[in-house]
Amino acid sequence: MSSVINIGYKMNGLMARLKLNDFLKNMLVCGIIGSGKTNLITMIAVQLILQGVSVWWIDQSKSDGLPLARLFPNVHYFQLNRNFLYNPLQDSPGRTRREILSDNIEQFCRDMHLLLGSATHLTELMSNTQGYLQSLGNNLAFTYHDVFELGQREDMRSRRMSDYHTAVMGRLHYLLNHIGDTLNVHQGFDIMKLAMSSFVLDMVGHPAEVQRFLVASLIKSLISTRRALGLLTNQLKVCVIFDEANRLFPKSDELNPVESFPVLSLIAQTAREFGVGLIGATQTPAFMASSGLKSQSWIKSVVGSLGSNEDWYDIGNAMAMTTEQIDWLKTHSKVGQAVVKLAGGEFTHPYLVQVPFLNLKGIDR
Repeated sequence: MSSVINIGYKMNGLMARLKLNDFLKNMLVCGIIGSGKTNLITMIAVQLILQGVSVWWIDQSKSDGLPLARLFPNVHYFQLNRNFLYNPLQDSPGRTRREILSDNIEQFCRDMHLLLGSATHLTELMSNTQGYLQSLGNNLAFTYHDVFELGQREDMRSRRMSDYHTAVMGRLHYLLNHIGDTLNVHQGFDIMKLAMSSFVLDMVGHPAEVQRFLVASLIKSLISTRRALGLLTNQLKVCVIFDEANRLFPKSDELNPVESFPVLSLIAQTAREFGVGLIGATQTPAFMASSGLKSQSWIKSVVGSLGSNEDWYDIGNAMAMTTEQIDWLKTHSKVGQAVVKLAGGEFTHPYLVQVPFLNLKGIDR
């Protein structure tokens, strides 16, 4: 099969094509509502899967990845539990469920922040676990449980006898209890199998803080796992797709703005280092000017849902874009036309593409 991916049509009517390895350069797809962003990234994802590339699709605002999971039986579909982070055992007189949930979310964000700060140590733990199990003649894929158990061994702990090591292991154990429950899988949740496969992670309806930290911890863990196994090469093997990428950037009024950080920037850097493709899709503020909403009293709530100008510059920086290119993106978008921007190659400069209409209605029934 050809290693060329079709991404719609150029304005001159010719097919716009990219080579597989072009996706190793981060791609930004943006446009107004109806511009075809979801159609475009779905079309790209389908072609990548058909060519043997693992696709990790992250849904944060709408469940647009569900048709992809319906199209391919080997694409896993995960959805956050409704009771995520709610423990009924914490019920106490005078405390509402909302208060308990808020406390748990705050602690979860702190845990994720600490864990993400230990990416190198996590990779080391993965590698040590693999070597230890192989020395016992066990060549099966290991789980996070194996990693945790090895970290508790005295001969392994002697390498890191600091409070930081203990804290990291505690957060890893915290993840053991929550990632499996969160993704609706059993206790034997296997990070190895997930790192080797395609999946859709649906986090629609949950706070942006939870979405952001869970995405970052999971993606970093999966990439670290593949790196520890020597699976990352200079060829495209994995592509991470973010729908509504602006939700990966914290707003000033969120729960822990001081502890939040641009997750997309973090993952973009990781992707560049380890040969993982990254595609982000988001709306353009041009929607505001063309919709007449700017005269409405509830404009602020709409702006909040679409992302602020600051989001745009954060996303642009993560995708290696200049200020001029970002400004161009914010004004060049029409129905049926999305803007594509790569961090390198033919589409280094923002490029308008006509998006073929894909009728995905009914696939997710």
